[in-house]
Amino acid sequence: MKSILYYLEPASEMNDSLFRFATIKSILLPQAKNLKEAKNDLIIKFIVNKNIFNRLQSANIDVSDFEFILISDLEINNIYQDRLSVSINWTLGKDKTLNDNMSNLILKKTQGFIPDIIIAYESPIPFLKSTFPNTLILNEMFGAFSRAPFPSLATIDPRGIFMNSSQIFFADKLNLETLTNDEKEVLFRFRRVMMKAIAQHSPFKSFIDDLHSKFDAILLVACQIDGYFAHDACSFHKTQFDMIEYILKNTPQNVCVLATEHGYKKQFTSEQIQHLRNNYPNFLLFDNTKNYPDVSQFLIPYVDGVASVSSSVAYQAALWRKPYFSFGNSHVSPFAYSSKIDNFIAGILQLYDSNKDNFLYNSMAYFNFGYKTHIFNGNKYYNILCLMHKAYLDGTILNLPKKKNVEEMQIMLVEHSRVWLLKQTMKDFSKDISIDHLRIGMSENIVISFDLFDTLAERDFCEPHELFLFIEPKVQEFLKNKNFKFHYFRRQAEADIRRQTYGEFEVTLEQIYEKMAEITGLKNKEIEVIKNIEINAELSLVQPKKKMIREYNFSKFLSKGQFIITDTYLSQATIHSILAKIGVTNYNEVFVSSETKMRKHNGSIFPKFLHKVNTIYKIDPERVLHVGDNEYADGKMAKKYGINVYIFPKAIDNYKRSLVGGIMMSVHNQGAISSSLINGIFANKFYSACWNKINKDSFFFADPYIYGYQVIGPLILGFAQWLHRRVCFHGLTDLYFLSRDGWILKKAYDHFYKNIDGTSLPPPPP
Repeated sequence: MKSILYYLEPASEMNDSLFRFATIKSILLPQAKNLKEAKNDLIIKFIVNKNIFNRLQSANIDVSDFEFILISDLEINNIYQDRLSVSINWTLGKDKTLNDNMSNLILKKTQGFIPDIIIAYESPIPFLKSTFPNTLILNEMFGAFSRAPFPSLATIDPRGIFMNSSQIFFADKLNLETLTNDEKEVLFRFRRVMMKAIAQHSPFKSFIDDLHSKFDAILLVACQIDGYFAHDACSFHKTQFDMIEYILKNTPQNVCVLATEHGYKKQFTSEQIQHLRNNYPNFLLFDNTKNYPDVSQFLIPYVDGVASVSSSVAYQAALWRKPYFSFGNSHVSPFAYSSKIDNFIAGILQLYDSNKDNFLYNSMAYFNFGYKTHIFNGNKYYNILCLMHKAYLDGTILNLPKKKNVEEMQIMLVEHSRVWLLKQTMKDFSKDISIDHLRIGMSENIVISFDLFDTLAERDFCEPHELFLFIEPKVQEFLKNKNFKFHYFRRQAEADIRRQTYGEFEVTLEQIYEKMAEITGLKNKEIEVIKNIEINAELSLVQPKKKMIREYNFSKFLSKGQFIITDTYLSQATIHSILAKIGVTNYNEVFVSSETKMRKHNGSIFPKFLHKVNTIYKIDPERVLHVGDNEYADGKMAKKYGINVYIFPKAIDNYKRSLVGGIMMSVHNQGAISSSLINGIFANKFYSACWNKINKDSFFFADPYIYGYQVIGPLILGFAQWLHRRVCFHGLTDLYFLSRDGWILKKAYDHFYKNIDGTSLPPPPP
């Protein structure tokens, strides 16, 4: 292999003849210079737009080692004027009428020069094959990852780009080829290094947490550039606006559609943005007024789904195991969770783990090259090109290439990642960075254990014992005794039985109810019914702490073992039922204090846990992380045994420290169960973030959603309930809401109390 011709699209794109300047400056020239240093007699020429060459000269960039073949805008315009339409047709294999004209122009410009290899950068080039029938034509474009902290990768493909790429041709094989344990280990290390870097430098932790408080799921839509063939040739939609409106029309309002714009150019007019906001309350366009770099890659690990056309965010969605939706047909389409939008949205709401590890790893191992590892290493890249050229001469160039071994992948992905560059880039935003210590802890440890109550599971009470107050009327109804103080007796029985253990071991629910039988004189059958009422209440009222369920699910990609450790009087069977209900699955083991007779609170359960961990994973305590909400049991006691800990405050404790919580809890102190429920709902909704930063400068943070949820909503709901009781009591058949203030009251009343026949009022009581 003696000669190379680089083809950098000579036509002006996006009405900008310098659109490709950064490509030649930062990508093509460095690799060409390194090739020349490695092989001094190698002939390297470039075809570029004349304005690109002039810009290189004005920037005093040395290009003396290479011959530049210049094509002017006028010469291109003499062949075609609509660059976009031509590029789309060439990409899709349509309209070959202009091929001969382009071929003649290239032959004229190259003056008989026939290269051994042509490297074309991200351009549809069907005419080059007919121009140089005996030349190997390679298509270069960015690979799976390109922005820091990720390594910068590229594909060098003899087949084509996007839907014409080798990645698509061999998609089935890439999906079906199971990774070896060593390959899984490389991907595991890569995830950990990348997540730690993002967690250390992200400025969006609070932003994402606020969205998770308001919506059941977040869908990130990474917009690209209208009028560029890489989007328009691959997309099913004409514009980014059409694409966004399509997803919004098919997405329920409990899913936030968060759109990010491409850094090159804003894609939405102010009128379009206002239209989307007015018609879709779940639409949010990220306002990047601070010019944060690469916004999407900071957000993807924390959202629940990702959608794009041909963007590399698809690879990041696969890395973080997020469901991905493709708006078109391109090289990243195989990452799609589903081609049906309804199935995709369902996957997002279920926090589905979209495992595309086979395709992700194999596509990189077969078709990606690292710029630092391979392409900017002159000797290595020359050898790679020589092997490709030999395969071309042998007629095997279109076969599946040799797969990189795990050592090569470790170097390309992990050792040549660019954490240093992200750190350098984010220096200007240091005041905005909110370090995610939990994700860092996950990235540094091999095994992670989680507390259960107030960590993975929650109930809408201010205090756990208020569940007894909540079910007291049901117990009284069963006993036919309105004066039976179940709440008091239940707490007294537990206190008495715990006193006998001196805190050395856990008690069981059976023991508690045996003690309550002694205190109250209730019969065994009555005790059994009441105990089941409590168990059923535990199961029906417990709910997932969604933000932490996300963290639990994410920990599966960053660690190798997940355990649950809980101090509770409930049985192992009940705990398993609770875990199933809140969606916690695929854990190694559950340590339940009522079964083991050991507790976190005195530390006795941790040696048993560590012995199990060491038996399975052969690791010491310093490679284990425990996550929980109790400073003493989950923190001090775990640390005593050498375990790393991440402790975060209970939602109710965060709530109590807030301005609104300080006022509302004074009402709760009056002892009504309804106030406990209201405060518990508020706390779990808005104050469950797993860090200690509470904004005490504002009640509702100038957020109409929070104000509506915590003030207007309870007020209107309470009024509707009161009104309905009065209607039923008086047997009213007609009810009028006076405009205009009555409008929202009528909407609320109709929502809760509309009859099947469409009327708002219930029939009068008999």
